[in-house]
Amino acid sequence: MSATGWNFDDLNVTAKNDGQYFRGLLIKDGWVGGEVGTTAGVLKASAAVVVIQSGVLNICGRLVNPGNTTLNVTTTGHSAFRVRARINLTGPNADGNLNQVAFVIDYPEYAAPTQQDINASGTIYDCILATGVIAGGEIASVKQALGNIRDKHYAIMKKGTAQQIGTSDTKVTFSALTSPHVTINDNQIYCPIGKSLALVNFSMGFQPEQDDFGWVSAWVELNGTPVACLKDLQPLTIGRPAFTHGSALIEVNEGNWLQVVAKKGTDLGAVMNIIANSQISVEFY
Repeated sequence: MSATGWNFDDLNVTAKNDGQYFRGLLIKDGWVGGEVGTTAGVLKASAAVVVIQSGVLNICGRLVNPGNTTLNVTTTGHSAFRVRARINLTGPNADGNLNQVAFVIDYPEYAAPTQQDINASGTIYDCILATGVIAGGEIASVKQALGNIRDKHYAIMKKGTAQQIGTSDTKVTFSALTSPHVTINDNQIYCPIGKSLALVNFSMGFQPEQDDFGWVSAWVELNGTPVACLKDLQPLTIGRPAFTHGSALIEVNEGNWLQVVAKKGTDLGAVMNIIANSQISVEFY
């Protein structure tokens, strides 16, 4: 008995097939990476010019290299702009030219991006690459709207010394920080661009300076609002620190910040400390 089917060499794999694969693999729009010696993204080149650096750009599963595309920005009569990539599959084919991709400058009021599924029946997909500010007749700043998909975005914070907590909310402070591609400011961990989930893992220890019975609690705040309780602990005994471990998955947006807060109960009279080497880590996806 023999099986019948296609040889691999006979398969007709289309751009839509590739797009479906990369869309499922990479999930979000973003830079896959820049060329050697370059930084992928949109950079200010002069007072009225931006350059899209060479690098592989994933747009709805379609991989594009802008090839150091230069765009002129009209700085008079505008206070802001954005850089947009548009894939239009109805564009004509031409040898040596990718006419189905265009990079354009938009000015306020911005139209909402069109994002059809171009790996199914859709034909148009817009992707915002960057936004910019115009001041004094020139480009004042450029802010990336897409992150690098290959970069790992995480933060690890450890306590170097013990910290006393009271009966009011106390922000937990850390001294040893590791945070590639993630901003930490005043013990607040900021969500980078292109991310929407934060996986928080924690290992914290609490110890009173005398035997007592009561409770101590710690939690994670998102922009100052509690979103995940780490643990409520009781009773607590001198010389025997109580440890708590756990994790939480939190929905976030670019610019949101996370921090750890703790306090003890009013019925707990003993001085309470978070011990050194307590740790929290956050991974962004």
